[in-house]
Formats: sequence, C-alpha cells, structure tokens
Amino acid sequence: MKISPIAFSNRLILPQNKTNLSFRGLDSDVFIKSSDNLKNKKNSEYDQSFNSFLNWIDNTYGDLKDKNFKGKLIGSGFEGVVYQMNGTDNWVMKESKRSAFIPGAVDKMEIIEITDEFPTLNIGQPIAKVTLPKAAQFSYTFYVLKKQRGKSLGVAPDEFKEINTNNLQRHLNSLKVLASAPQSTYEKLIQDVTEISEKGYEIDCGNPNNILFNVANQSINFVDINKFDVSNNKNSTKNSQLGNVLYALLDTEFEKVLRENPTDDETIQLRKKYISQICEKYFYAMKQQGAVFHLEYFFTILLNSSILDDILNAKTELDKVETLIKNGLM
Repeated sequence: MKISPIAFSNRLILPQNKTNLSFRGLDSDVFIKSSDNLKNKKNSEYDQSFNSFLNWIDNTYGDLKDKNFKGKLIGSGFEGVVYQMNGTDNWVMKESKRSAFIPGAVDKMEIIEITDEFPTLNIGQPIAKVTLPKAAQFSYTFYVLKKQRGKSLGVAPDEFKEINTNNLQRHLNSLKVLASAPQSTYEKLIQDVTEISEKGYEIDCGNPNNILFNVANQSINFVDINKFDVSNNKNSTKNSQLGNVLYALLDTEFEKVLRENPTDDETIQLRKKYISQICEKYFYAMKQQGAVFHLEYFFTILLNSSILDDILNAKTELDKVETLIKNGLM
C-alpha cells in the first residue's frame, strides 16, 4: 500500500480516517558488522537460536574450559559488562561487574537454555546462561545474548556536560538518519515495540544509545530490554512504551545542552526539520496500526520540553495531550 506523506506546518495535520485506537555510551562503530539484510533472519545464516549456539560451541571449542572466547569490550551498564565472543558474529556475552571469569577453574561449565520469548525478533535478548556447576568452590555466570546490528543513536546522557562540536554532530547525524528512514521502518518499529510491551518487557529508553539503526536494512533495533518491573515507579504503564521510545529517538536529553549552550540558527532549523520528519512518520505509523501513547515517565519529560511545541502547536503538557487525543494518538 502506498502511504501518502503527512504535512506538518505550524500545527499537527494527520489523516482523517477513523482509527480505534543508564548505560554509558557504547562504541558507535562496534555494532556495524554486516551489510546483509537481517530482517526476518529466522532460518538464515544468522540463526541465533539456543540450538545454533550449542552447535557453534561444539564445533568451535568443544567446551568452555581455558578457551579465549571472551572478546572486545562493547559496553557496560550499572551492573553488567558486555563483550564480543571470539569466533562468532551472532552472539555476545554479558557478565556481572561483581564477578570475573577464571579460565580453567573447572573441567566444564554448564550451558542452560533460556526460553526465547521473541524467536522471530532480535532485541538483544538472552538465549543461554553459562555457569559453573553447583559443586564449584565459587560462583560465576554469564549470559549469552543475541548480537544486535546497527549504529547506536544519539548522545548518552552521561557523555555530555557541555556542548561541543563532536556531540552536536552526533546528535544531528542521529536525527538525520532517522528522518531519512522510509515509512516502512517506522511501521516495523511500532510493531516491534507493541510486541515487546505486550509480552511484559520494557525498553531502557533513558539512553538513546540503547537504540541502534541498521543502515543495511533500514531497521531500528534495541540492545537493552528487561522484564517489566512493577515496582519501578518510573514506568507508569507497560501498555505501549511508544512515548518513551520517541523520547529516545529524538535524543531528548540533549535539549538541555542546547538550551544552556545556544547554537546558530541554521543548526536549530535543521534540527527542527529532522524532528518534524521523524514525528511525521512515527505518528502516521501509529495511526495505521491503531496504536496510542500513554503518559509514561520519559514521554512526560518529552511533553514538558519544547521539542514538540511547533509540531503539536501547543506549549504545555496538557495542551499537547489534548492535541494528541484529538488526533487519535492518546
């Protein structure tokens, strides 16, 4: 179906048809590993299932004793550290910061399957737990995750203290690549976020680096999801997360830097142009699928910023919510 573009000017204009409706920054080049189309990669050479992992271990190492399978550092979070696995481009390993691998400590480590609730999706989910036997004198566990592909978006909040040319360019480049993505990219994104949410998982949207863009197949991917924690009061609902994801896509936290360190008007206008194009495609994809926003934690921060003022022709959070409701997006 050919999708007609939505026009944006001083106010939000959407189709009129009725529809029921903090990880530190990762190395931005680490994930650029493939130029192949990885979409719908089930049963392809990029089979990342548990059985495929077992076959790879058997064929490559035999077991994990004294093997140099731990590769280059990819990134670290509050509790975990992620490394490449030598000899494969399909999986990465994540271990706790509180433990370190001691090769040769036991004859063999145990590999335990973790049920993959998203067999047709790659959202960086774990497919195996590798641990020392219960009889071992100390404990050690690492998780095997499906390797994501793409380039991290935006600027990690803890990487900028003040504006600089490098961070500003990364911010603009991130918005530009998203603005240039086809409508189909956003259709698939809304589907994926909806499925993730419906199965009770949350996306860490506090850091835009947790969202990747794969230029090869024009897809938007995630690297950090967790089972929804009802005790976390920052997440008011697990119904959609679409507002939180938009917050991350627009690199919302960087707005504070621009507000405190004004830049030239040309840059400001270019940024507004990219944001308008992203929102145009994002909102239209939501309308096509009958999806709606909820007042989630990060989305309320976005609504209280000035980023959507011109797009929604509103200044306050309440007025923006009313505009979204009128357009069938809440």
